[in-house]
Amino acid sequence: ELARPAGAENDPVREASAIAAVERFLSAIETQDTSIWEDMLLPDAGAVAWAETPDGDRMIAISAERLRTFMDDQEPSQESEPIWAPTVLLRGPMAVVWTPYEFLRDGARTHCGVDVFILHDVEGAWKISASSWTMERTTCADLDAAR
Repeated sequence: ELARPAGAENDPVREASAIAAVERFLSAIETQDTSIWEDMLLPDAGAVAWAETPDGDRMIAISAERLRTFMDDQEPSQESEPIWAPTVLLRGPMAVVWTPYEFLRDGARTHCGVDVFILHDVEGAWKISASSWTMERTTCADLDAAR
């Protein structure tokens, strides 16, 4: 196991609750329940995705407004985003969750990558202020090795 960075707290219960919050957030992809995202995203929460392309990685910035309407534009399908081997860093009311994931559409992997979430404990509930992820197609075996 890696040493904790300076200032990171060791609290397995809060680490587990931060992971559960991320899993709840991602469950909205499968259930298409936009109320989960509305409940968990702080008002100005935004995101950045990095898409692997033949010309190199491309950054996609996603505004808070766009993030909230993201699922409205999706084609009907069965989608899910399982995660594994998450790493959690805690300090006071703040958490960072870094985790490999795979994105499945109708049971088939479309890509994999790493998700990063910045969470804040707001009145006893984890809220997301920012997220970022890579969208990889050629390096999934590296991430699968951590399962």
